[in-house]
Amino acid sequence: MTTERKALSPGVKIALDLGPLVVFFVLLLRVDIMAATLSYVVLAPIVVAIYWFVERKIPPMLLVSTVLILVMGGLTLWLKDETFIKMKPTLIYCLFAAVLAGGLLAKRLIIKQVMGGGLQLTDRGWLQITYSTIGMFLALAVANEVVWRNFSSGVWAGFKIAVVPITLVAFGLMFYSVRNHMLNTGESAADEDGSDQTGA
Repeated sequence: MTTERKALSPGVKIALDLGPLVVFFVLLLRVDIMAATLSYVVLAPIVVAIYWFVERKIPPMLLVSTVLILVMGGLTLWLKDETFIKMKPTLIYCLFAAVLAGGLLAKRLIIKQVMGGGLQLTDRGWLQITYSTIGMFLALAVANEVVWRNFSSGVWAGFKIAVVPITLVAFGLMFYSVRNHMLNTGESAADEDGSDQTGA
C-alpha cells in the first residue's frame, strides 16, 4: 500500500520559510544575537524535516541554506563571534550566483529546469532571467556586506527580512520584462528563438 505524496500549501511554505527568520529577528531585538543564532540553528533543520515528512523532497535552495546556517551558526556559537552568521547570506547569494553562472558555462539554463514547469518561456527569455538573477544575487551579497559591516545587528536583521519582499518584487519585474518571450502551448523554445539554450 503506497501513501500519496502531499504538497504543502503556499501559505504554509511561506510560514515555514519566514518563521525561523522572524524568530531570529525577535530574539535578536529582545535578547541578543547568540540566542537568535541558536534559534536559527535549531529551527532550520525542523523546517527541512517538515518538508521531507510532508512532500518527501527538500527544495535545493532550502537545503543549501540550512547547511550554511548550521555551519556558520555553529561557528558563531562556538567562537562567540557574530561575524560568521552575518556573513552567511553573502555566501549563499554568491553560491547561487556561481551555480547559475556555472550552468551557463555548461550550456544549461538551471532556472528553466527549476521553474520551467510553471512558466513557459523561450530559451532567450530564460537566459535573460538567468542574467538578471545572477545580478540580483551579487547585488544582495554586496548589500549584505555593507549593512552588517556598517550598521547595528538590528538594522542588519531588518535588512534580512526586507530581502524577502525585495526578491519577490525583483522576480516579478524580471518575468514582466520577458513577457514577450512567453511560449504558446506546444511551441518549442528552439522554434521561437532559433538559438541554443545559452542564446549563443
